Amino acid sequence: MNNKAQGFLSARMFKERAAYFFTKQFYPIALPKSVAKLWTGSFPMLVCWVFFIGCFPALCVDFELIGRSTFENYKPDGTKYKTFTGGFSVQKNGKKWAIVYSPDGVATTEHVMFDGEDVYTLTRNIVVDKNVIHRSSVPEDDLVYSNGIAYAKSSTAIIFSGRYPRGATSTPRLLWLALLSGDTLHEIEMPIIPAPWGASFMPESRSFGLNIDWLESTSEFPKKISFIASGELWTNSIREKEFAQVVPNASPFEDKSVAGIYQVMEWTNSDNGNGKALLPLTFEVERFYPPSYKTKATTAERYRCQVTTIKTMKPSIDLIQLNGDVNVLDYRFMDRTLPWFYVVYPITNKTWKTTNDPVVRESIKPYKDNFIQAHSMRPLLVKPPRPRTYVLVCMVLALLSTPVIVVIVWIRKIRNKTR
Repeated sequence: MNNKAQGFLSARMFKERAAYFFTKQFYPIALPKSVAKLWTGSFPMLVCWVFFIGCFPALCVDFELIGRSTFENYKPDGTKYKTFTGGFSVQKNGKKWAIVYSPDGVATTEHVMFDGEDVYTLTRNIVVDKNVIHRSSVPEDDLVYSNGIAYAKSSTAIIFSGRYPRGATSTPRLLWLALLSGDTLHEIEMPIIPAPWGASFMPESRSFGLNIDWLESTSEFPKKISFIASGELWTNSIREKEFAQVVPNASPFEDKSVAGIYQVMEWTNSDNGNGKALLPLTFEVERFYPPSYKTKATTAERYRCQVTTIKTMKPSIDLIQLNGDVNVLDYRFMDRTLPWFYVVYPITNKTWKTTNDPVVRESIKPYKDNFIQAHSMRPLLVKPPRPRTYVLVCMVLALLSTPVIVVIVWIRKIRNKTR
Protein backbone atom coordinates (compact mmCIF):
# COMPACT_ATOMS: atom_id res chain seq x y z
CA MET A 1 0.00 0.00 0.00
CA ASN A 2 1.60 3.32 -1.06
CA ASN A 3 1.57 6.51 0.99
CA LYS A 4 -1.40 8.01 -0.87
CA ALA A 5 -3.46 4.95 -0.13
CA GLN A 6 -2.54 4.82 3.57
CA GLY A 7 -5.58 5.28 5.76
CA PHE A 8 -8.06 4.65 2.95
CA LEU A 9 -10.15 1.57 2.36
CA SER A 10 -10.13 -0.65 -0.70
CA ALA A 11 -12.70 0.24 -3.36
CA ARG A 12 -14.96 -2.65 -2.40
CA MET A 13 -14.77 -2.03 1.31
CA PHE A 14 -15.10 1.71 0.76
CA LYS A 15 -18.46 1.31 -1.00
CA GLU A 16 -19.71 -1.26 1.52
CA ARG A 17 -18.78 0.88 4.52
CA ALA A 18 -20.33 3.95 2.94
CA ALA A 19 -23.56 2.01 2.46
CA TYR A 20 -23.32 0.82 6.06
CA PHE A 21 -22.97 4.33 7.46
CA PHE A 22 -25.73 5.65 5.24
CA THR A 23 -28.29 3.00 6.17
CA LYS A 24 -27.24 2.49 9.80
CA GLN A 25 -26.47 6.00 10.99
CA PHE A 26 -27.85 8.74 8.77
CA TYR A 27 -30.94 7.30 7.11
CA PRO A 28 -32.40 4.65 9.45
CA ILE A 29 -35.22 3.36 7.24
CA ALA A 30 -35.80 -0.01 5.62
CA LEU A 31 -33.77 0.85 2.52
CA PRO A 32 -32.67 -2.26 0.56
CA LYS A 33 -28.93 -2.78 0.87
CA SER A 34 -28.50 -3.11 -2.90
CA VAL A 35 -30.04 0.35 -3.37
CA ALA A 36 -27.85 1.83 -0.65
CA LYS A 37 -24.78 0.28 -2.24
CA LEU A 38 -25.68 1.67 -5.67
CA TRP A 39 -26.47 5.16 -4.35
CA THR A 40 -23.41 5.41 -2.12
CA GLY A 41 -21.23 4.08 -4.94
CA SER A 42 -22.07 7.01 -7.22
CA PHE A 43 -19.41 9.63 -7.97
CA PRO A 44 -20.98 12.51 -5.97
CA MET A 45 -21.27 10.33 -2.91
CA LEU A 46 -17.72 9.05 -3.47
CA VAL A 47 -16.43 12.61 -3.12
CA CYS A 48 -18.50 13.15 0.03
CA TRP A 49 -17.37 9.91 1.62
CA VAL A 50 -13.69 10.56 0.84
CA PHE A 51 -14.04 13.76 2.86
CA PHE A 52 -16.09 12.08 5.60
CA ILE A 53 -13.94 9.00 6.16
CA GLY A 54 -10.75 11.00 5.75
CA CYS A 55 -11.73 12.90 8.88
CA PHE A 56 -11.71 9.73 10.99
CA PRO A 57 -8.24 8.15 11.26
CA ALA A 58 -9.56 5.65 13.82
CA LEU A 59 -10.69 3.52 10.87
CA CYS A 60 -7.07 2.70 10.02
CA VAL A 61 -5.22 2.00 13.24
CA ASP A 62 -1.99 0.03 12.88
CA PHE A 63 -0.42 -1.36 16.04
CA GLU A 64 1.64 -3.96 17.84
CA LEU A 65 0.51 -5.09 21.26
CA ILE A 66 1.27 -7.69 23.92
CA GLY A 67 -0.96 -9.10 26.63
CA ARG A 68 -2.16 -11.93 28.83
CA SER A 69 -5.15 -14.25 28.50
CA THR A 70 -7.23 -16.27 30.96
CA PHE A 71 -9.70 -19.07 30.29
CA GLU A 72 -12.10 -20.30 33.00
CA ASN A 73 -14.85 -22.88 32.79
CA TYR A 74 -17.57 -23.63 35.34
CA LYS A 75 -19.47 -26.69 36.46
CA PRO A 76 -23.28 -26.70 36.23
CA ASP A 77 -23.46 -25.99 39.98
CA GLY A 78 -21.49 -22.76 39.48
CA THR A 79 -18.16 -23.85 40.94
CA LYS A 80 -15.05 -23.14 38.91
CA TYR A 81 -13.62 -26.20 37.15
CA LYS A 82 -10.28 -25.19 35.59
CA THR A 83 -8.27 -22.08 34.76
CA PHE A 84 -5.73 -21.75 31.95
CA THR A 85 -3.50 -18.74 31.26
CA GLY A 86 -1.27 -17.68 28.42
CA GLY A 87 0.48 -14.84 26.62
CA PHE A 88 -0.22 -13.28 23.23
CA SER A 89 0.94 -10.66 20.76
CA VAL A 90 -1.05 -9.01 17.95
CA GLN A 91 0.30 -7.03 14.99
CA LYS A 92 -1.64 -5.10 12.36
CA ASN A 93 -0.37 -3.26 9.30
CA GLY A 94 -3.03 -2.24 6.79
CA LYS A 95 -4.83 -5.39 5.65
CA LYS A 96 -2.20 -7.74 7.05
CA TRP A 97 -2.19 -8.98 10.63
CA ALA A 98 -0.50 -11.60 12.80
CA ILE A 99 -1.31 -13.24 16.15
CA VAL A 100 1.00 -15.35 18.32
CA TYR A 101 -0.48 -17.24 21.28
CA SER A 102 1.39 -19.39 23.82
CA PRO A 103 -0.42 -21.18 26.68
CA ASP A 104 1.45 -21.33 29.97
CA GLY A 105 3.00 -24.57 31.21
CA VAL A 106 3.72 -26.11 27.80
CA ALA A 107 5.99 -25.35 24.84
CA THR A 108 3.11 -25.06 22.36
CA THR A 109 2.97 -21.91 20.22
CA GLU A 110 0.21 -20.94 17.80
CA HIS A 111 1.00 -18.52 14.96
CA VAL A 112 -1.89 -17.05 12.96
CA MET A 113 -1.28 -14.72 10.01
CA PHE A 114 -3.42 -13.04 7.31
CA ASP A 115 -1.55 -12.01 4.15
CA GLY A 116 -4.46 -10.10 2.59
CA GLU A 117 -6.04 -13.18 0.98
CA ASP A 118 -5.59 -16.28 3.15
CA VAL A 119 -5.24 -17.06 6.87
CA TYR A 120 -2.35 -19.33 7.89
CA THR A 121 -2.41 -21.07 11.27
CA LEU A 122 0.78 -22.86 12.31
CA THR A 123 1.00 -24.75 15.61
CA ARG A 124 4.41 -25.81 16.89
CA ASN A 125 5.06 -28.34 19.67
CA ILE A 126 1.58 -29.83 19.81
CA VAL A 127 0.99 -31.75 23.03
CA VAL A 128 0.19 -35.44 22.40
CA ASP A 129 -1.93 -37.06 25.11
CA LYS A 130 -0.51 -40.23 26.65
CA ASN A 131 -3.74 -42.12 26.03
CA VAL A 132 -3.55 -41.22 22.34
CA ILE A 133 0.04 -42.48 22.20
CA HIS A 134 -0.91 -45.87 23.65
CA ARG A 135 -4.20 -46.21 21.79
CA SER A 136 -2.87 -45.17 18.37
CA SER A 137 0.62 -46.66 18.74
CA VAL A 138 2.31 -43.38 17.77
CA PRO A 139 5.93 -44.10 16.74
CA GLU A 140 8.48 -42.76 19.22
CA ASP A 141 10.37 -41.17 16.32
CA ASP A 142 7.42 -38.81 15.80
CA LEU A 143 7.56 -37.49 19.36
CA VAL A 144 9.79 -35.18 21.36
CA TYR A 145 9.72 -35.21 25.18
CA SER A 146 10.32 -32.22 27.44
CA ASN A 147 9.70 -32.15 31.22
CA GLY A 148 7.72 -35.39 30.90
CA ILE A 149 5.37 -33.95 28.24
CA ALA A 150 5.16 -35.53 24.77
CA TYR A 151 5.13 -33.18 21.77
CA ALA A 152 4.65 -33.90 18.08
CA LYS A 153 7.95 -33.50 16.26
CA SER A 154 6.29 -32.02 13.16
CA SER A 155 4.28 -28.82 13.17
CA THR A 156 0.73 -28.62 11.80
CA ALA A 157 -0.59 -25.87 9.55
CA ILE A 158 -4.15 -25.03 8.51
CA ILE A 159 -4.90 -22.64 5.63
CA PHE A 160 -8.26 -21.01 4.87
CA SER A 161 -9.24 -18.37 2.33
CA GLY A 162 -10.78 -15.18 3.69
CA ARG A 163 -10.11 -13.02 6.74
CA TYR A 164 -11.53 -15.09 9.60
CA PRO A 165 -9.06 -17.42 11.42
CA ARG A 166 -11.16 -20.58 11.20
CA GLY A 167 -8.18 -22.84 11.80
CA ALA A 168 -7.21 -21.15 15.07
CA THR A 169 -8.13 -22.02 18.65
CA SER A 170 -10.42 -19.94 20.85
CA THR A 171 -8.03 -17.30 22.21
CA PRO A 172 -6.64 -16.18 18.82
CA ARG A 173 -10.22 -16.05 17.48
CA LEU A 174 -11.23 -13.84 20.42
CA LEU A 175 -8.26 -11.56 19.71
CA TRP A 176 -9.34 -11.33 16.07
CA LEU A 177 -12.90 -10.47 17.10
CA ALA A 178 -11.75 -7.75 19.49
CA LEU A 179 -8.93 -6.16 17.49
CA LEU A 180 -9.03 -7.18 13.81
CA SER A 181 -12.65 -7.78 12.82
CA GLY A 182 -13.73 -4.20 12.07
CA ASP A 183 -13.68 -4.42 8.26
CA THR A 184 -15.51 -7.75 8.27
CA LEU A 185 -18.20 -6.74 10.77
CA HIS A 186 -18.87 -3.49 8.88
CA GLU A 187 -19.54 -5.34 5.60
CA ILE A 188 -23.02 -5.13 4.10
CA GLU A 189 -23.11 -8.89 3.37
CA MET A 190 -21.33 -10.05 6.51
CA PRO A 191 -20.28 -13.73 6.40
CA ILE A 192 -21.14 -16.16 9.18
CA ILE A 193 -18.74 -15.41 12.03
CA PRO A 194 -18.35 -18.35 14.45
CA ALA A 195 -18.36 -17.64 18.16
CA PRO A 196 -14.86 -17.75 19.66
CA TRP A 197 -15.59 -20.77 21.85
CA GLY A 198 -15.16 -24.37 20.69
CA ALA A 199 -14.01 -25.38 17.22
CA SER A 200 -15.05 -23.01 14.44
CA PHE A 201 -16.60 -25.80 12.32
CA MET A 202 -18.90 -27.09 15.08
CA PRO A 203 -22.62 -26.15 15.17
CA GLU A 204 -22.08 -24.97 18.76
CA SER A 205 -19.97 -22.14 17.30
CA ARG A 206 -21.57 -21.52 13.90
CA SER A 207 -25.26 -21.28 14.81
CA PHE A 208 -25.44 -17.64 15.92
CA GLY A 209 -26.24 -14.29 14.43
CA LEU A 210 -24.42 -11.24 15.75
CA ASN A 211 -25.99 -8.20 17.40
CA ILE A 212 -23.17 -5.63 17.36
CA ASP A 213 -22.82 -2.40 19.35
CA TRP A 214 -20.06 0.02 18.35
CA LEU A 215 -18.37 2.56 20.59
CA GLU A 216 -18.79 5.01 17.71
CA SER A 217 -19.85 4.60 14.10
CA THR A 218 -16.31 5.01 12.75
CA SER A 219 -14.65 2.62 15.20
CA GLU A 220 -12.79 -0.48 14.06
CA PHE A 221 -13.48 -2.15 17.40
CA PRO A 222 -16.87 -3.53 18.51
CA LYS A 223 -17.94 -2.52 22.01
CA LYS A 224 -20.35 -5.40 22.59
CA ILE A 225 -21.50 -8.42 20.59
CA SER A 226 -24.43 -10.64 21.54
CA PHE A 227 -24.49 -14.10 19.98
CA ILE A 228 -28.13 -14.73 19.04
CA ALA A 229 -29.17 -18.36 18.60
CA SER A 230 -30.64 -19.35 15.22
CA GLY A 231 -32.30 -22.70 14.58
CA GLU A 232 -31.79 -22.24 10.83
CA LEU A 233 -28.04 -21.68 11.21
CA TRP A 234 -27.85 -24.68 13.57
CA THR A 235 -29.49 -26.91 10.96
CA ASN A 236 -27.36 -25.56 8.13
CA SER A 237 -24.11 -25.93 10.06
CA ILE A 238 -24.84 -29.60 10.79
CA ARG A 239 -25.73 -30.27 7.16
CA GLU A 240 -22.55 -28.56 6.01
CA LYS A 241 -20.36 -30.56 8.36
CA GLU A 242 -22.03 -33.96 8.16
CA PHE A 243 -23.74 -33.83 4.73
CA ALA A 244 -26.85 -35.02 6.56
CA GLN A 245 -30.35 -34.33 5.27
CA VAL A 246 -31.84 -35.24 8.64
CA VAL A 247 -30.63 -33.14 11.57
CA PRO A 248 -30.54 -35.44 14.63
CA ASN A 249 -30.71 -32.83 17.39
CA ALA A 250 -32.25 -29.42 17.79
CA SER A 251 -30.25 -26.44 18.98
CA PRO A 252 -29.89 -26.37 22.78
CA PHE A 253 -30.84 -22.68 22.68
CA GLU A 254 -34.24 -21.33 21.74
CA ASP A 255 -34.42 -19.20 18.63
CA LYS A 256 -33.32 -15.59 19.20
CA SER A 257 -32.05 -16.29 22.72
CA VAL A 258 -28.62 -15.00 23.79
CA ALA A 259 -26.02 -17.78 23.91
CA GLY A 260 -23.05 -15.61 24.85
CA ILE A 261 -21.76 -12.05 25.03
CA TYR A 262 -18.51 -10.38 24.06
CA GLN A 263 -17.78 -6.98 25.59
CA VAL A 264 -14.96 -4.54 26.15
CA MET A 265 -14.42 -3.93 29.85
CA GLU A 266 -11.81 -1.17 29.53
CA TRP A 267 -10.57 1.14 26.75
CA THR A 268 -7.37 3.12 26.33
CA ASN A 269 -6.38 6.16 24.27
CA SER A 270 -3.56 5.63 21.83
CA ASP A 271 -1.98 7.95 19.26
CA ASN A 272 -1.88 6.32 15.82
CA GLY A 273 0.11 9.14 14.22
CA ASN A 274 -2.94 10.91 12.80
CA GLY A 275 -4.71 11.53 16.08
CA LYS A 276 -6.06 9.76 19.14
CA ALA A 277 -7.73 6.37 18.77
CA LEU A 278 -9.53 4.23 21.34
CA LEU A 279 -8.25 0.66 21.61
CA PRO A 280 -9.70 -2.20 23.69
CA LEU A 281 -7.55 -2.76 26.76
CA THR A 282 -9.51 -5.47 28.59
CA PHE A 283 -12.16 -7.60 26.92
CA GLU A 284 -13.87 -10.93 27.43
CA VAL A 285 -16.43 -13.33 25.99
CA GLU A 286 -18.80 -15.52 28.01
CA ARG A 287 -20.58 -18.64 26.81
CA PHE A 288 -23.80 -19.33 28.69
CA TYR A 289 -25.42 -22.61 29.68
CA PRO A 290 -28.64 -23.19 27.72
CA PRO A 291 -31.70 -22.47 29.92
CA SER A 292 -33.04 -25.92 29.07
CA TYR A 293 -30.14 -27.47 31.02
CA LYS A 294 -31.59 -25.98 34.23
CA THR A 295 -28.20 -25.39 35.79
CA LYS A 296 -27.46 -23.16 38.76
CA ALA A 297 -24.65 -21.50 36.83
CA THR A 298 -25.32 -19.06 34.00
CA THR A 299 -21.76 -18.91 32.63
CA ALA A 300 -20.20 -22.07 31.22
CA GLU A 301 -16.95 -20.53 29.95
CA ARG A 302 -15.18 -17.19 30.12
CA TYR A 303 -12.25 -16.02 28.00
CA ARG A 304 -10.59 -12.74 29.05
CA CYS A 305 -7.68 -10.84 27.52
CA GLN A 306 -5.71 -7.98 29.08
CA VAL A 307 -3.44 -5.83 26.89
CA THR A 308 -0.29 -4.83 28.75
CA THR A 309 1.81 -3.09 26.08
CA ILE A 310 0.71 -1.08 23.02
CA LYS A 311 2.85 0.39 20.23
CA THR A 312 1.05 2.34 17.51
CA MET A 313 3.39 1.58 14.64
CA LYS A 314 3.45 -0.20 11.30
CA PRO A 315 5.06 -3.56 12.08
CA SER A 316 6.60 -5.68 9.34
CA ILE A 317 4.35 -8.71 8.77
CA ASP A 318 5.56 -11.59 6.60
CA LEU A 319 4.48 -15.18 6.10
CA ILE A 320 5.17 -17.38 9.12
CA GLN A 321 8.68 -18.79 8.94
CA LEU A 322 8.95 -22.56 8.76
CA ASN A 323 11.83 -24.18 10.62
CA GLY A 324 11.06 -27.87 10.10
CA ASP A 325 8.67 -30.37 8.57
CA VAL A 326 5.04 -29.28 8.48
CA ASN A 327 1.84 -31.25 7.85
CA VAL A 328 -0.65 -28.98 6.05
CA LEU A 329 -4.45 -29.12 5.96
CA ASP A 330 -5.34 -26.81 3.06
CA TYR A 331 -9.00 -25.68 2.92
CA ARG A 332 -8.56 -23.16 0.10
CA PHE A 333 -10.32 -25.46 -2.38
CA MET A 334 -13.57 -25.90 -0.48
CA ASP A 335 -16.80 -24.37 -1.79
CA ARG A 336 -20.53 -24.57 -1.12
CA THR A 337 -20.84 -28.00 -2.77
CA LEU A 338 -17.85 -29.30 -0.79
CA PRO A 339 -17.87 -27.45 2.53
CA TRP A 340 -14.94 -28.21 4.83
CA PHE A 341 -13.12 -30.04 2.03
CA TYR A 342 -9.36 -30.00 2.50
CA VAL A 343 -6.18 -31.36 0.97
CA VAL A 344 -3.34 -32.78 3.06
CA TYR A 345 0.29 -32.53 2.02
CA PRO A 346 3.72 -32.15 3.68
CA ILE A 347 6.15 -29.25 3.50
CA THR A 348 9.76 -30.35 3.84
CA ASN A 349 11.63 -27.44 2.21
CA LYS A 350 10.55 -24.65 4.64
CA THR A 351 8.53 -22.93 1.88
CA TRP A 352 4.76 -22.43 1.81
CA LYS A 353 3.02 -23.90 -1.22
CA THR A 354 0.64 -21.91 -3.41
CA THR A 355 -2.63 -23.30 -4.76
CA ASN A 356 -0.94 -23.74 -8.14
CA ASP A 357 1.90 -25.86 -6.79
CA PRO A 358 2.06 -29.23 -8.66
CA VAL A 359 2.13 -31.21 -5.41
CA VAL A 360 -1.03 -29.47 -4.21
CA ARG A 361 -2.85 -29.73 -7.54
CA GLU A 362 -2.08 -33.46 -7.84
CA SER A 363 -3.53 -34.07 -4.39
CA ILE A 364 -6.90 -32.48 -5.11
CA LYS A 365 -8.58 -35.22 -7.17
CA PRO A 366 -7.79 -38.25 -4.94
CA TYR A 367 -8.72 -36.28 -1.82
CA LYS A 368 -11.91 -35.04 -3.42
CA ASP A 369 -12.88 -38.56 -4.51
CA ASN A 370 -12.27 -39.90 -0.99
CA PHE A 371 -14.12 -36.95 0.53
CA ILE A 372 -17.17 -37.54 -1.66
CA GLN A 373 -17.16 -41.26 -0.99
CA ALA A 374 -16.76 -40.81 2.77
CA HIS A 375 -19.72 -38.45 3.01
CA SER A 376 -21.86 -40.26 0.42
CA MET A 377 -22.49 -36.79 -1.02
CA ARG A 378 -26.23 -36.77 -0.54
CA PRO A 379 -27.83 -33.55 -1.79
CA LEU A 380 -26.80 -30.63 0.38
CA LEU A 381 -29.88 -28.85 1.64
CA VAL A 382 -28.26 -25.73 2.99
CA LYS A 383 -30.46 -22.75 2.21
CA PRO A 384 -28.76 -19.36 2.31
CA PRO A 385 -30.72 -16.63 4.05
CA ARG A 386 -32.93 -14.70 1.67
CA PRO A 387 -31.89 -11.09 1.05
CA ARG A 388 -34.34 -8.47 2.30
CA THR A 389 -34.68 -7.10 -1.22
CA TYR A 390 -35.84 -10.51 -2.48
CA VAL A 391 -38.42 -10.81 0.27
CA LEU A 392 -39.60 -7.26 -0.40
CA VAL A 393 -40.07 -7.96 -4.12
CA CYS A 394 -42.07 -11.11 -3.36
CA MET A 395 -44.34 -9.19 -0.99
CA VAL A 396 -44.93 -6.45 -3.56
CA LEU A 397 -45.71 -8.99 -6.30
CA ALA A 398 -48.11 -10.79 -3.97
CA LEU A 399 -49.95 -7.55 -3.18
CA LEU A 400 -50.16 -6.54 -6.84
CA SER A 401 -51.40 -9.95 -7.93
CA THR A 402 -54.26 -10.05 -5.41
CA PRO A 403 -56.59 -7.60 -7.28
CA VAL A 404 -55.89 -9.42 -10.54
CA ILE A 405 -56.89 -12.74 -9.01
CA VAL A 406 -60.08 -11.20 -7.56
CA VAL A 407 -61.06 -9.79 -10.96
CA ILE A 408 -60.46 -13.13 -12.69
CA VAL A 409 -62.60 -14.98 -10.15
CA TRP A 410 -65.38 -12.35 -10.48
CA ILE A 411 -65.39 -12.64 -14.31
CA ARG A 412 -65.60 -16.42 -14.10
CA LYS A 413 -68.61 -16.19 -11.77
CA ILE A 414 -70.43 -13.85 -14.19
CA ARG A 415 -69.73 -16.21 -17.12
CA ASN A 416 -71.03 -19.19 -15.16
CA LYS A 417 -74.27 -17.31 -14.34
CA THR A 418 -74.88 -16.32 -17.99
CA ARG A 419 -74.55 -19.87 -19.24
